[in-house]
Amino acid sequence: MPSGILDQLKFCRDKRFTGKLCAINLNGDSVDTLEGHCWNIFFYRGRLIGDSAGVHPLRRLRRQFSEQRIELPEQIEHNVLTSLSINNLSFCAIGDLLANRYLDREQAEGILMGSLIEVIFDILHYETIANIAHKPQLSYILESDLLQDSNVPAIMMKPDIVVENALAQFKSWHSGGLIKYSPHLSPKIDDMDLLQNTLPIKTYQKLILLLEEDRTLRDIAIKIDEDIKILAKSLLGLCKKNALSLRRTTDIELIEKSLSTEIKEVGVTDFFIDYSLTSALFSRKLIAHISRNSSESSAIQNVMEKAGHEYLNLKESTEAFIAFLKCSPDLILLDNVSATFNTQDFCERLRRTTKFRNTPIVVLSKSDSLLDRLRSSSVDYVTKPLSQQKIFSIMNKYIIQQVS
Repeated sequence: MPSGILDQLKFCRDKRFTGKLCAINLNGDSVDTLEGHCWNIFFYRGRLIGDSAGVHPLRRLRRQFSEQRIELPEQIEHNVLTSLSINNLSFCAIGDLLANRYLDREQAEGILMGSLIEVIFDILHYETIANIAHKPQLSYILESDLLQDSNVPAIMMKPDIVVENALAQFKSWHSGGLIKYSPHLSPKIDDMDLLQNTLPIKTYQKLILLLEEDRTLRDIAIKIDEDIKILAKSLLGLCKKNALSLRRTTDIELIEKSLSTEIKEVGVTDFFIDYSLTSALFSRKLIAHISRNSSESSAIQNVMEKAGHEYLNLKESTEAFIAFLKCSPDLILLDNVSATFNTQDFCERLRRTTKFRNTPIVVLSKSDSLLDRLRSSSVDYVTKPLSQQKIFSIMNKYIIQQVS
């Protein structure tokens, strides 16, 4: 297999690969500025169609909106970012906006291009500083997706064009002496008086306004329409004077909507959650669900979130296992997401991990085979189609009763 992101991208292009390329450090070691991250790049017959995960994926998508001068209605932007935080697939979010005419094709292509350039830049950055620091390099996993091959994506990019732009940006960053800094760092004021005495009054006032919000170097460069290398070098001059410092920051935090006791679903009889169990329901739990069925995911999410719990939907087994190690879900729901995904093998893999030895696992399946039930290492086996009553029964059995 090829090594290094550039070789990987060329390999996927030449092989007309359809599926996901995952870049991850399996050794658990990391570099300081890009700690603990993995990146996913998606292909359709050798063309790039999207990305997920990486450093600040929500900020990354919002930056691309700003770069393309797109002003979405506040509720639509919130829904898009919420969807991305759950599904972790930017190209799905972009495709939905294009289909609903919030974007035209040129804007959608610009957003996808910008996001992919950032991801490839970050991987190049990781590889370079890991090499300098003599730390483990990223490992690359190819996960083919034959199902996706029958569903042509709305937007596709030639890898060579994206790589050319990412390389140009990275070489500029490197040649500017910025290799040990991440563009995802956030400038913070350490000495207000020193900063005021160092800068002209108008420059000082503008900088204070920019730094009032938690913006990264990338965010600020987009905000003021400035070359990020020039911006970074200017701010580093103030860091050397101890007026500022560059620090790690987190991704965007989405404000949750208010909860309602009523749960509605078209075609299903409305019912109300029994809030005599309020204390049990609102002992907030995390429910993780591996599924590609968006309608089923939405139905489950609706019930769980209205009951005050968190819901996490993941599409792939590789990213799911990594995510589970980080977030430790209280209940895991499994579906057959692709022809290559073996539910039983995944259950056994979870059970072999001490962390998940006692975590409730529920398999959702169209099959009601007794053999499947006997083989399954899950704690339950629920047949489809799902109804609100079935979803609520799962929640009642593995969340409410456990808490009680």
